[in-house]
Amino acid sequence: MVVPNDALSPAVVFVAPGPPNPASTDVVYVAATRSTVGLPAYRDIVPAICARNRHDLALVSDDILTPSRVDVEVQHRDTFRVDYVAGFASQGFSYFVAVQRSSATADPSSQPRSYLARVCHADGSFASYVEVPLECRRDGSVYRRVRAVQLTHPGSTLARALGLHPPTTLSTDLEHILVALFSSTSSDDGGSSSRGFQRSTSSSSALCVYTMVDVRRTFTAAIQKCFRGIGNTGPDHLVQPKPCFLTVSLYFAYHFTDSFLHSLLLTPSRIAFTYFRTFFSSLSLGLSF
Repeated sequence: MVVPNDALSPAVVFVAPGPPNPASTDVVYVAATRSTVGLPAYRDIVPAICARNRHDLALVSDDILTPSRVDVEVQHRDTFRVDYVAGFASQGFSYFVAVQRSSATADPSSQPRSYLARVCHADGSFASYVEVPLECRRDGSVYRRVRAVQLTHPGSTLARALGLHPPTTLSTDLEHILVALFSSTSSDDGGSSSRGFQRSTSSSSALCVYTMVDVRRTFTAAIQKCFRGIGNTGPDHLVQPKPCFLTVSLYFAYHFTDSFLHSLLLTPSRIAFTYFRTFFSSLSLGLSF
């Protein structure tokens, strides 16, 4: 089984560079919400996120210690729902957009929020998996439930407003932007584990734009923070959280680059950084974690 076997559990599938050699190898990335149908033993066969060979859809690595998959912890699989919305690749990483509760220990009726996760293309065991919260701010309101995402190049006017190079026929993913549609939800609509967060009603919506330059900086800042011994590893629905500890010199942490393959799962919930700008009067740009 590669994807869920029920109509209420979404899955995201895309082809992008991957292990063992991203320069010459394309793999199939699959992000799948846990099925609500069938015996747990069969539902466990489908990973939350995985990388598969294109020719036979087998896992790139099925080694018991370093498999090419990420799974929700056994004790949370039937209570912590993750609805995957989109997936894409950019600058050596594959990204996954999801809606879920803020923590495995959060009230099941609490409002969900959106997260952006990524894994390095050269990582065959998903040890480089990192996720950060994603939200949209507009006119004083915060929108936390993402509905749709598109990776694209900006037009010339928007590119100049964002400080990017104007688009040309030679534009690369260095100038990519992420366009995301968010919605707010009614106060009594937390989303049930069987129906799914994305089927809930919404009261208003907002469109936000993020430059991939800022997205990469956000992930790098999160990793640097943990390497400095601040915060905890996680997220708690994937691994047992542990305190971050100082593992590198401050000089190395300062000069940390996106290409470095680390070995921690991170949830930078203690990092208080917000990037916010307004383009004209109707378009807001925001990235918080």
